[in-house]
Amino acid sequence: MTLCEFCVLQETDGRCGRGRPTPKKMKCVDFAPGVERFCATPTDYAGREQLKQMALFFGLAGKELKRVLAMGEALRGGHSSADVLPTAGRRSQTPLT
Repeated sequence: MTLCEFCVLQETDGRCGRGRPTPKKMKCVDFAPGVERFCATPTDYAGREQLKQMALFFGLAGKELKRVLAMGEALRGGHSSADVLPTAGRRSQTPLT
C-alpha cells in the first residue's frame, strides 16, 4: 500500500496530479487525504477515531496523520475536506499571537 492510494490527487492511471513521483515512504508534501479513500461508502464513516486508527494501521505519521485528522474534524463539522485542509506546500499568512 502506498500513500498515494489515500490521496485525492492520484489520477486514474496512478500518477500524481501534481507530477510528484510515488513516495517510497508514507510521506509527501502534497498529500491531500480524502474520506472516500479510507471508507468505501460515506455511511461506513464512524468518526475521527476510526480514521485515526486506520491511518496509524497503514503507517501514517507526522504531517500526513495531522492532515487525516483535520479531514476527520472537517467531516464532523459538516465542511468538505477541501475547506479545512491547508494547501500543501503553502504556509498560512495569518500572524500568531
